[in-house]
This record gives sequence, C-alpha cells and structure tokens, in this order.
Amino acid sequence: MRRAVLAMLVCLGLGAPAMAQAPTVWRDYAYPEMGFLIQFPVAPSVSTGTWPAPGGRTVPATVYAARERGATYKVTVADFSASSEDRAAIMSAAAAAAGQGGEIKLNLEAHVDLQFGRQLSIAAKDGGYGDVAVFMLGRRLFVVEGRALPPNADERTDRIVRFVETLSFPNQPPGPLPASVQAQFTVEAP
Repeated sequence: MRRAVLAMLVCLGLGAPAMAQAPTVWRDYAYPEMGFLIQFPVAPSVSTGTWPAPGGRTVPATVYAARERGATYKVTVADFSASSEDRAAIMSAAAAAAGQGGEIKLNLEAHVDLQFGRQLSIAAKDGGYGDVAVFMLGRRLFVVEGRALPPNADERTDRIVRFVETLSFPNQPPGPLPASVQAQFTVEAP
C-alpha cells in the first residue's frame, strides 16, 4: 500500500519536493566552558566579537551561529565580568536590542534550569519572525536567537522556536529570583 501511494505521488510530481529535503537531524552542542548546551540543526560556527553594553561601551562576546533552510540560529554569550552594570539594565538593553527592526509580539518571563530571563517573539518588518531568549548567569549574558527569514517565514517558525527551547544550563547553581516570582512566595506574618 505504501509503495503504491509513493509511486502515485512520484508519478504526479508531488513526491520530488518531499524526497529532495531530508529530515533535519538536530544535535546537542555542549559548551561547558560557557555553561550551556543547545541543539542546532547543523554544526554552528564559533566566532568572537563584542556586544554593546549599556552606556555605549562594548564587552567581549562569543557567537555560535548556523544557517539552514531559510532560518538562522545564534547564541551570543557576552562577558560582563569587567563591567559594573546592573543585571536588570543589561537584560533590558538586550531585550530591547532584540526587538529592533520589528514588532515585539510577546515578551514574557522565561526560566530554564532554575535560571530566569525573558523570552520574546518578534514580527520583523521584512516579513520574517524571530524567537529570542535573554538570560544572565553570573556576569555572562546569553542571547539566543532563532530567525525565520522571508519569504515563507511562517513555514519555519517551528524550527526557530525549537532552537530557543532547547537551551539548557546544566550543572549551574540556581539564579536569583525575579521580584515577580519572589512576590508569589512572600508570606506576611500574622
């Protein structure tokens, strides 16, 4: 039965596109020196550069990036160890930068392995979509970006969401609780 359906699709010319694109195999890429693990659909390149810090300065950064079938995947780890900026200011600036060039459709608190951050969904002006997560562990800023590129960006949103959702911080101590979470556990004395 399967062979008959496949033969019929091939004869109709409908099987060629399906056969031409092999399924993507996502693999874990661990970076213990940076304290994170994430899945990429293809092997990422690693480069160094800088990240804009609040106040107009820059800090060193390492970028892990890949591109595959109309989507880009990137993790930027910025080192704020020599900086005195407040953690909240750093994360707010990173979230605002992620939303430039588009409209932020969703901006929520996020948590991964007892680390708290932000998750944003962005509709780009060029017709693309973005899913971004921003976390800070110690004095390291993590910006995880999946971008579905036009045309037909809506056909790739599942892959960029999957990318961002695979972020993990194994073996890291719990991060500080945001005020909104602390308020949920505040008990007033009788």
